[in-house]
Amino acid sequence: MDLEKYLGHFGIEYSLKKDGKKALYRLRECLFDPSHRRNEAAIVQDASGLITYQCFHSSCSHTWSEARQKISGDANLAEFCRGYDPEKKKAPRSSKALGKELPAAFITNTGVVDWKTLFPQVPPPPEEVDPTIFYEKRSGRMMFIPLRMVYYLQAIHDGHVLFSEGEFWVYRRGLWKTCDPETLGQAIVHVLGEEARPNIINGSLEILKHTVAKEGTDWPTHERYINCLDGMVDVETGEVLPHGPEYYSRSQVPCRYGMKYYDKIDRWLQFLKEVWPEEQEQGKADV
Repeated sequence: MDLEKYLGHFGIEYSLKKDGKKALYRLRECLFDPSHRRNEAAIVQDASGLITYQCFHSSCSHTWSEARQKISGDANLAEFCRGYDPEKKKAPRSSKALGKELPAAFITNTGVVDWKTLFPQVPPPPEEVDPTIFYEKRSGRMMFIPLRMVYYLQAIHDGHVLFSEGEFWVYRRGLWKTCDPETLGQAIVHVLGEEARPNIINGSLEILKHTVAKEGTDWPTHERYINCLDGMVDVETGEVLPHGPEYYSRSQVPCRYGMKYYDKIDRWLQFLKEVWPEEQEQGKADV
């Protein structure tokens, strides 16, 4: 989403700050508490496009979904999505013409059973998907099949999407992270373009919830492993294993682990001896 265009359109005052791979749209005041003043609340967008809402007061905890509702209500956000072109109109297609464009497997229901069946290879990005694959001819009419959109949302995340504890979770770069419904909805808007409708978006996300639901108590703990930037550290063997969604890790230590760093630790200990030699000797005496 183009947040600059979005916030400007709805008259939300902000100042932009780039923080590494994130863009912080620092607000004049918190959307939920006007006493939280300038730069104390922000809308954050990372490099992947994920949007979150953050207020720096511990008493104020709200999601981007709530913030978006506060700003724009149920307004259609298609025009604020990157790549949106209001001049690019899709020519209306009759059911008959649409049916000819669809593969026979989609026109005659052959029983797609999961996302891997529908997308056996790496799926194209939303902007390049042919929207006709999400329709099926039934009783002479072309009907949208929400489950196929669900399969596409799963496919673009390589199947690593869950709904647990009231939130969507996706696996990215060694970590399971929460994902706002709006972010998933953006993909649907990009795919369907002018054919996108609130009932289609919301219906697809509702079915996705039930398709990938996971009880909070079902998250494995894997106490034997620590998630570091290098990988999953086996605390019993010291071995560093590749990251993987199967660990269901939702937290990560922001540092690297490995024998190659031990020499730096030795140099640091040597430095401490040189700076505080008396304390070193005192420590030996205490022992």
